[in-house]
Amino acid sequence: MTDRMERELERLGKRVDEQELESVQQRARLAGQEFTIRYLCGWLRSMVGFIQASGLEPPPAPRPMPEDVRPYLSDIEL
Repeated sequence: MTDRMERELERLGKRVDEQELESVQQRARLAGQEFTIRYLCGWLRSMVGFIQASGLEPPPAPRPMPEDVRPYLSDIEL
């Protein structure tokens, strides 16, 4: 019984280690995606400002912002 429990504990330990590594990778990916979104939003604001400074009107957004997107862009004032 003890050997079986040890094997199960080792298996669970390996699984926890894998999940922790996956969690670190996911956080890194999310941080990169957040940085990319902020960069693109800043770039978009810069282009709109340039267009308006040129006396033109920027084109409207191609479609309304999906509701699922709003929470992620609300903190960057879009």
